[in-house]
Amino acid sequence: YSINYVAGTLTITAPKMAITVNGDSGTLVYNGQEQTYTGTVTATSTDAAFDASKFSYKGSVAVKGKDVSVYTTQLNKDDCVYSDKNYTGDWTIGTPISLEITPKSITGATVLLDKTQLTYNGSEQTVNVTGVTIDGLSLTSNDYEVTGNKGKDKDTYTVTVTGKGNYKDSATAEWSIVAKAMTVSATGFT
Repeated sequence: YSINYVAGTLTITAPKMAITVNGDSGTLVYNGQEQTYTGTVTATSTDAAFDASKFSYKGSVAVKGKDVSVYTTQLNKDDCVYSDKNYTGDWTIGTPISLEITPKSITGATVLLDKTQLTYNGSEQTVNVTGVTIDGLSLTSNDYEVTGNKGKDKDTYTVTVTGKGNYKDSATAEWSIVAKAMTVSATGFT
């Protein structure tokens, strides 16, 4: 036998490990400002050699939103890192990081009316909502629906403002129609 040695490079390729990456989700209540949720990214694998502590994500984990909706940030395979050099990650991107902004309750809001007392005149009368505020936020007329702002007879009425869009629930204010003063005059008596 004769053995010949040939100089060269031996390359060992790390086996691929199937890893699924998912973002988490958060919920914030509408506050009138852009809000940021900083999420987390987790990895899982059915491979027995997988160690979650060796996974990291170097991409953005922030999701921003302002109005009521669900916002997401997509995860990217290029931002996934598995620090065990004996394996190469075969990445599957699952759920993104998400932020749900939910409507703010207007229960307890201050409801301002253009008039709180009217005098009976025999016709239907209307009061108008001139402002709704809660926690420093001023709602616009597009943020709510109004009921109970019309009346005809002497009585106490309740205006109900019901939130919509970025707002939910209801707030109230009272107003009234008072009796018209009667004037009695007599003529021809001595």
